Amino acid sequence: MKKPIKPSRRRLLCALLAALMACALLPAVPAEASAARAAFPDVPRGAWYAGYVYAMADRSIVTGNSDGTFAPDGPITRAGFLTILARFMHTERELDAYRPTGEFSDVKAGSWFAKYVSWGAAMGLIQGSSGRFNPNGNISRQEVAVLLMNFADKFPDKCFAEAVQPPCEFSDAGSIADWAAQSVRRCQQAGILDPMGTAFNPKMDATRAMTVKGLCILLGIAPVPYDQIPDPSDPSKSSYLEPVLFSKTVAGVKVTGVELDPSRGFETRVGLASDRLDRAEKAADIVARSGACVAVDGIFFESYQGGNNIWGSIISGGEVLRIYNTHSPKKPYFVVDQDGNASIEFMTIQQTLSVTVPEQGGDKTYSVANVGVNINVGEKDGSRMIYTRAYGDVVPGTVEKGLEVGADGVITKKYENAVNVPIPAEGYVLIQRLPRQWNDELFIRSSVGDRVARSIEYAGSGVQNISAAISCGPTLVKDGKAYGSTETYAEEGFTDTHVTVGASLRMAIGVKADGTVVIASASASLSTLSQVMVELGCRTAMNLDGGASTALYANGSWQISPGRNLSNMLVFIKKS
Repeated sequence: MKKPIKPSRRRLLCALLAALMACALLPAVPAEASAARAAFPDVPRGAWYAGYVYAMADRSIVTGNSDGTFAPDGPITRAGFLTILARFMHTERELDAYRPTGEFSDVKAGSWFAKYVSWGAAMGLIQGSSGRFNPNGNISRQEVAVLLMNFADKFPDKCFAEAVQPPCEFSDAGSIADWAAQSVRRCQQAGILDPMGTAFNPKMDATRAMTVKGLCILLGIAPVPYDQIPDPSDPSKSSYLEPVLFSKTVAGVKVTGVELDPSRGFETRVGLASDRLDRAEKAADIVARSGACVAVDGIFFESYQGGNNIWGSIISGGEVLRIYNTHSPKKPYFVVDQDGNASIEFMTIQQTLSVTVPEQGGDKTYSVANVGVNINVGEKDGSRMIYTRAYGDVVPGTVEKGLEVGADGVITKKYENAVNVPIPAEGYVLIQRLPRQWNDELFIRSSVGDRVARSIEYAGSGVQNISAAISCGPTLVKDGKAYGSTETYAEEGFTDTHVTVGASLRMAIGVKADGTVVIASASASLSTLSQVMVELGCRTAMNLDGGASTALYANGSWQISPGRNLSNMLVFIKKS
């Protein structure tokens, strides 16, 4: 006889059964990855969940809706999720042995989900509430966490639920139910369910994308690599779609802006003054040199101190031009992937360099992690830093150790106690200004002719194939809702009252659910600007530089002319 369950626990277990979709589940027949996968039109190749979706589809655990879509942001029903777990464990023939026992009045024999629900009850994974199962109800994130951990405890030989990362403190920990807290913590530490910024959002409906990733990690199913994911682009999307200008009153303020789809005939880049970091020039010159169809002011910079130093990370043309991890991963990034899909990500850029050299007893690899890119390093700073021509022609001052690396990754020169080290036109120099007590082997053991492996990870981002990105902020919209307060602004590094307080001329950039990018400017407070971006349909949005830097060029004319020279602009260039 089963141990009685308290009413609150019974309600939980009743709510723990969710699904990707009733019509999207097929028998779990193990399969090799298909060389001719059918593409889901709503699963972009660069989406954080794409590899997990296709990994499950390759095993016939999930397919699409009747119209061929996957609906990654759609809710999950209880019976459907249980169906996934049942089909992972058994064939359809085996599951035919499970029949309704009458314990659930809303699970009738002959319903598509009857045998899967019966299997879950027989395994002790579920119990209903007041004799009902509610098979078509949606499931929350905290309920998914409990169901997955129940499954892991029931079938430990099938699951990978060990902790692989330290626990984190959720900003909404008080909203997590007592009966779910342990399972939420286990899922977070196992990497099965990720935080959403600083919060867990326990009562939010779980989405199909979240659940596919969680299941893959729990069941040990590797995601399909990016280069093996089919391109879902609609052939019609290959044609250029002209940006749409607008000027209207939104949330009580006048708003000027433009909408565009970066995947519709655009290349997204970051335009730099004089094609160098930490310079300034007329915005019109940046636009003219880049050939931009749309251009908007980007990251905050030292406009008054004279140095023009840019306070943010920059990726352009797939190349990391600056790593500025201060306040990451709280600080938002506007990101466009190699397929033109836009998103806002919260990430840290992690760069590692390695050299493998022959030694007695076999080859040995020496690595250095947390290597920066194009940040000024003082004479008393021992940080490792890469410099490219985006920084300048030379690294000024004394370099204790350095390596010149060509575009092919091969070391071409070594430096020791050198002054004003030249930066090659192609490739980069890696330097440190001070001797270090440990981990100098990469400099010491490497030789001219050795190859340097350069690895970059966008930790925390669902997009790794980034073509262009800038970090700025504060964050204005998350999950389609206005976001931001004095506390969140400070967490992202914004404490200057010129930025955070009062109404002033501001610029924002956001992304709608369909991937459309919205660029909008208004004289408003940050909280009002948040509401503006929500009413313009953005699912995510962030603030850009503003004040005298506010600038918007679109469709051949200046919609807003800047009041000063600029150091950087986000530019969208029409492909030829």
